[in-house]
Amino acid sequence: MLSSNPAENAIRPKAEDPEINPLDREEANALMNVVRGHRLQALIVIAILSGLRAGELLGLRWKDVDFEAGILRVRQQLVYPRSGLRLGPPKRDSSKRAVDVPPQVVAALRRRRAIQLEEKLKAGPAWDEGGEFKDFVFTRSNGRPLNPSTLTRRYLTPFLKEAGVAHKERRFHDLRHTFATLNLLNGEHVRVVQEALGHSTIAQTMNIYSHVLPSMGKSAARRLGELF
Repeated sequence: MLSSNPAENAIRPKAEDPEINPLDREEANALMNVVRGHRLQALIVIAILSGLRAGELLGLRWKDVDFEAGILRVRQQLVYPRSGLRLGPPKRDSSKRAVDVPPQVVAALRRRRAIQLEEKLKAGPAWDEGGEFKDFVFTRSNGRPLNPSTLTRRYLTPFLKEAGVAHKERRFHDLRHTFATLNLLNGEHVRVVQEALGHSTIAQTMNIYSHVLPSMGKSAARRLGELF
């Protein structure tokens, strides 16, 4: 039995926001040009143009893709705990969402579907999508799921190097940040970006992308001045 709590006077470490390194418009275009024709082109295109998390992308199933409406429905995510790959629910309730995507994403997904069908035909009996890992949009050439923890090292970094874009300190998650910052700089309302990202509150979105807000204010002031 202790008469007092020895942790009461402890100095708590300050929580630090993770550094984000989004691509600018030119870098994003260079990256998408480099991946054109690659079997996983759609993975990069969708990450930049939809803002889905890596686990949400790899957990995406063809039944979650509405080609006609141009909508991706986020219902689950692929995670990699110590016990191995498994499907789990999205990060939070607000992460379950329907995301509108531009025509470039729909076109990339159609190409991805054709590539996957060719790979399945070529693999024959070796095609393996057993257990819960069925109907995934993004797979290895043998049908097995991709590992979200290897996306940066195996795919993003080599692609960025080939595109001549700075790659150090950049993670696959920065493609999600790229989606958000480019939308905000393009004048999109924060609420729209928040819903696409699946953030629980608009304050969370504004806090993460506060570095974009000053330039947004200047643009708003200029547009207002143009009215008079």
